[in-house]
Amino acid sequence: MHCCQYYMATGDGDPSFTVDVPQFTFGAGCLAESGAHAKGLGLKRVALFTDPRVARLPHIDTVRKSLTSAGVDCAIYDEVTVEPTDASLKAAAKFASAGKFDGFVSVGGGSVMDTCKAANLYATYPADFLAYVNAPIGGGQPVPGP
Repeated sequence: MHCCQYYMATGDGDPSFTVDVPQFTFGAGCLAESGAHAKGLGLKRVALFTDPRVARLPHIDTVRKSLTSAGVDCAIYDEVTVEPTDASLKAAAKFASAGKFDGFVSVGGGSVMDTCKAANLYATYPADFLAYVNAPIGGGQPVPGP
């Protein structure tokens, strides 16, 4: 059990576990495949999320070109902030809502990914900003759909 060397069954529960993960692509050149993956999912218009620093790197242009070459319309949101605030998440959600996107792509670190996910959530299921945040800070409401 090389992959699970630190997992120890205690006798108090199940002796094994299962992790279902979504499909992901990893490796040199994978950004150039973004358009093919988006097209394969049937996407027509995507929001490409990043931060101002990463936006100046060639990675964003690689993804943008891949998407447009595959016939997928792409709008870039490059205003993600490190350690997002409620104001920055609300601005991203406003962009996502106005854009009428059917897909979301993020290129960057955790703040970019989290902002992209939150923008998708609030564009898809508009609600009070704290509605989906865990109690006691927020309402703790479950997401009403996929």
